Amino acid sequence: MSQNRPPIPKAIQRAVLIEAGHRCAIHTCRYTNVEIHHICPWEQCQEHRFENLIALCPNCHDRADKGEIDRKSLLFYKARLMSLFDADLGLPKGADASKSHELREDLDDTYHVQAEYPEFDSVDDSVDELNALIRAEAISFIQACRKSAHLDGKFSPILDESERADLREFDIENENFDYMFYEIVHFGDNLLSIRNTCSTYRAGAAHPNHVASTFNYQIKPTFKFELEDICDDSDALASALSEFCINEIKRQVTHDTDAAGDDNEFVFTDWIENGAGPEPTKFKSFSLTTDSLIITFSPYSVAPYAFGFIHVKIPWRDLAKAVSLREPFRTLASNATTSAVPKSDKKSKRSKKSEQAK
Repeated sequence: MSQNRPPIPKAIQRAVLIEAGHRCAIHTCRYTNVEIHHICPWEQCQEHRFENLIALCPNCHDRADKGEIDRKSLLFYKARLMSLFDADLGLPKGADASKSHELREDLDDTYHVQAEYPEFDSVDDSVDELNALIRAEAISFIQACRKSAHLDGKFSPILDESERADLREFDIENENFDYMFYEIVHFGDNLLSIRNTCSTYRAGAAHPNHVASTFNYQIKPTFKFELEDICDDSDALASALSEFCINEIKRQVTHDTDAAGDDNEFVFTDWIENGAGPEPTKFKSFSLTTDSLIITFSPYSVAPYAFGFIHVKIPWRDLAKAVSLREPFRTLASNATTSAVPKSDKKSKRSKKSEQAK
C-alpha cells in the first residue's frame, strides 16, 4: 500500500464485508478468507467509496488485479449484492442488532458441516422466541447432514487411487462439505426476513452447488409468513409473480450476456419460463421488506450456474395492482404509494424555499 494512501474507514470496511456475508463476493467462489478490492483502481479514483469496493478472496483478488476478472464483471457482482441492501453503506436494516453464531461438526476426516445463524439482541419474549426458532433451523440443517452421512452414506464419493492422484495433481483435496450461511434481508417494522444459502460440495466436483431457503416472520405477535399469506387467491398470486419474474429475469440475463459480448438471442427462454412458471412452489424462496417482495432463484433453477442466484424485487405497490393483498401487505403497499413523492415535486419545493430565502 502506498504511504500516501489512507486506510479504508472501519465503517466502510464493515459494510463491504457484511454486504458479501464475509465471503468472496463472486457467488461461485464464496471463500471465507477475503480482502477488499477497489473495482476502479485506487490509482485512478483516489478514494474509498462503498460503491467501488468489493470483498474478494486472495485468489480472485489476484485475478482481478491481473485483469482475468475484468472491471465490468466485478461491477455485475457488486450490483447483485447492492440490490439486496439499503443505501446506508450497504447495511441491512437491523443487522447491527445481532451477533453471529455457528454450529460445526466434522462427521469424519473428509466431511465437514457448518451452520451459521444470527442471534438478535433480546428486548422481549418475541425476540427470544425468534432466536429459538432461528437456532432450531441451524440444528435441523446439521441433523439432516448427520442423518445423510450415517444412514445414507451419500456424502463421500468412492474414489479409486487414480482419481485421488488426479485430485492431488490439481491441488484438490478429497474434502466434502455442507455449509449454511445467512443474510439478514430485513429486521424491523415488525418484520424479520432471513435468507439462508446452503452450499454443498463433494470431492472431485467442478464446483459447489447452492440452494436458497428463506425465513419470514412477523415479530409481534410472532408467527411465520408463508407465500399463501400474501394473497387469498394463491393461483392469481402465482400467475402475477410468474409474469413479474419472467420479465425481470429475461432482462437480467439479456443484460449480462450483452455486456459479455454474447449474441442478443442468448436468452434461455424455455429455462426461464419453466423455472418461473405460474406454480406457487417456484416462488418458495421469498423475502419480505416494508417496500417489496423479493423472490430468489437458486443456480440452475432459471439459468445456468454461472448466473448464480437471481433475485427479483417486486414493489408492494406494483403487486397490489395485480392481486388483492392481505394484511399487513395491503397496508405496506398503501404506505409505499402515499409516501412516493416525485423527484420533480421535491426539487420544486426546494426551489421555492430557496427563492423565499432570497
